[in-house]
Parts: sequence; structure tokens; C-alpha cells
Amino acid sequence: MTNTHDVSMHGATVENDVLHGGVAWPPAPAIEVRTGQGVNALLALRHDWTAIAATRPDVRFHHLYGWYLSYLRNLEQDESSVHFFSFFRVGRPIAIFPLRRIRRRVAAGINLWLWELPHDPHMNLCDCIIAPHESNDVLMHLLVDTLGRRKDMPWDALHLSNLLEDAFALSALSTGALPRTLLARIDRSMYFPCDDLASALCNTTGKFKRNLRRQRKKLNQRSRVELSLVQDRAALDEAFAAFMQLEASGWKGNLGRGSAITLRPNRERFYRDLMEHFAADERCLISLLKLDGRVIAAQFCVLAGTTLSVLKIAYDETFSEVAPGNQLLHDLLRHCCDSKLITRLSLVTGPPWAVGRWNPDTHEVWSAYVFNSSLRGIAAYAAASLRSACAVPAKLMFRFVCAAATSITEMLIPLASEKAARRGRGLR
Repeated sequence: MTNTHDVSMHGATVENDVLHGGVAWPPAPAIEVRTGQGVNALLALRHDWTAIAATRPDVRFHHLYGWYLSYLRNLEQDESSVHFFSFFRVGRPIAIFPLRRIRRRVAAGINLWLWELPHDPHMNLCDCIIAPHESNDVLMHLLVDTLGRRKDMPWDALHLSNLLEDAFALSALSTGALPRTLLARIDRSMYFPCDDLASALCNTTGKFKRNLRRQRKKLNQRSRVELSLVQDRAALDEAFAAFMQLEASGWKGNLGRGSAITLRPNRERFYRDLMEHFAADERCLISLLKLDGRVIAAQFCVLAGTTLSVLKIAYDETFSEVAPGNQLLHDLLRHCCDSKLITRLSLVTGPPWAVGRWNPDTHEVWSAYVFNSSLRGIAAYAAASLRSACAVPAKLMFRFVCAAATSITEMLIPLASEKAARRGRGLR
């Protein structure tokens, strides 16, 4: 039995679907699914989102309410395309899935309606948030079932990208119970365990360690070297300005790639909002390496759970001979190993400069597709499966299948419309 009705919650339009114990997914007690879209819906979920995150000692920055609010306010061009599917058991929040609905043209020229985890070039990792002791695969089934019952929003595939190997969303798909599911490794995320400095550097090459010591000695001989780890809210604005100035001064600035954060006002606002959210309980850390008061390397970091994540780095290229970025990373790693609050230092991505030198531990990063039973969904699933099995021939098969699906769809839609019109006129 399914009940659907609209209610108003703190200015957000929310649809409630209550699934009772009489259906296969999920078993009793009932789970209530609420859906809303845009900033207002997210603001209404603040208490519930925070309550779930507080139950997870393994939470990461990309699981947190402030992360998605900063994204939605600054990086997303169409906030109404982002929906929040929140799950409640006996009135208690147990899971939230943020999904963006978007139409995207694939290689063969066919448009698919996708539900996807929101992502951006400045959002390297994604996930949902699920309370502990819940059955992740049951919740994923319920999510897919809920999407399927939204007749006003047809879809062809659910795309869950940039998932760490221990992501909640990935574990929800690990049983393989959902049909038409494809998983692929797409990247890696590097990190250092922070039990002690020797263990953290156990994979670092001896040659690189010697170079670090030699460069540090040369740096110390130049003048006064100072490490600043800024977490106090009163000092963060100045540290943030110093980081932004340094990040824009080198190859990322106007004279280089033009990818500096300050060249995109919305991106600068994104990081400033992150700073504000994480600084509320001193979980934003900006580290600065200074030479005679001049900042020569900087890092923008956030702490979630017991993992400190380095979101952005910058260094002064005029001091490259003493490797200021590597010197600062070594200092930060020492700080993390000395801290009782930090068990892991994450580089978030798998930067090439860390390979063959630092050689941190790695997590695999995955992408997942769950294809719907729509014509385009089935065609795209078949083509993607073939492409993964035999890459070259599959390109031709992919175009053929997608073109066939488009033709069939274009043929069936007018027939269905004509049939509906005939029924309206009382004809058979």
C-alpha cells in the first residue's frame, strides 16, 4: 500500500511516500520516504542530516550537510535539479540520498535522463549518508523503487560516481541484487595512516626522504622558517586570503592555465562557505609554510570524523628548488601523527606527484550505473555491457542499439498518443 500526499515543511515542498510491511521492500517497521528539491529542501534537512552524520565515526567531508549546502549555493547552476530523498524509520532519519536530475547526450548521440550524485571538478568524491546498522541494499532498492514511481520524472539510469571503495552507496550495490547494474574502477584516492610518522612514511622512497632532508636544510639556511596551522576562526580569514593569493600566483593564475579559484567567484565563495561551516567547530585547517613571514606553501584542509582531507594545495614556484609543497606536507603529516584526533591524512585524489615519491596507501574510486527498464535504459545497458566486453566492436554496436532504441521510441510515442486520443473519443 502506498500513500502519497504533499505537505509543506519549512518552506520546502515535500512528497511523502509511506511503504508498509505488506510489500517486499522494506520489511516492517515502515520506512517513510520524503522528497524535496533545491536549497529550501536541504535547509529543512539540516537537523536530520546532522543527526545521521553524528552516528557515523567513519564520516568523511563529502558526507556532511555543509558540503552539499556550499555546493548547492555556489557550484550548481540549477538548484531545482537537485533533489533530496530522505528516509525515516518511526520518525527517525536513517538515510539521505542527494540526486541531480539531468539529461545528458552520450557518445552515440542519444539523450538519457539521469539521476546522479551531484559532482563538480571541485567535488572529487561523492556519496549518500546512511545511519549505521541499516541495510544499505534495502535502502538502495527503496530508492530505485521510489524513482520508478515518480511518473512525472521519467529516467533511464541512476549514476553514482566518484565513490570510494568503502562508500555507503557502493556497499548498497555490492550484493548485485539490482538488475542492470554496472560497476567500474575510475580512479584512486591516496591517504597516509597516521599511527606514527615512521609508519606513515613506510612506502616513501629512501631517495625522496634524503632529498627532503637536504632541501629542508637548504631552506633553513636561507632564513627563518615558520609553520602555521590555523584553525581559530578569528585567524582563518587572513589565512584564507593568503592561501587564495598564493594559489593564484603561479601556473594556475591569469598567466598560466587560468584555473585559479579566485578567477571564478562562485568557486571562491564555495571554499569560503566550506571554511565557515567547518570552522564552526574548528574543523577547517589552513596550513601555511612561511619564510621570513612570506607564505611559500599552503593547504586548505577539512576534518571530518578522524580523517583530515587536503582539498587544495598551493606553493610559490620561485622556491621550487627547496620543494615547499613537499616540505609542508611532511610537516602536516607529522602534526597528524602527533594528534589524538586524526587517524588518517587524505589527499582526496591520486595526484601524480605523489606516485614514485610519497607512495601513500590508496583506496579505489568507483563509478556505478543502475539502468532503468525504459527503452533507452535497456539499450544503453546492453551497449555499455558490450563495450566493456569488447571495446572496439562495441562502439559500433552501441550506436546501432541506441539508434534502434531511438527509432522504436519515436515510433511508439505517436502510437500511444493516438491510442489515448481514440479512447478519449470513445473509439476502439
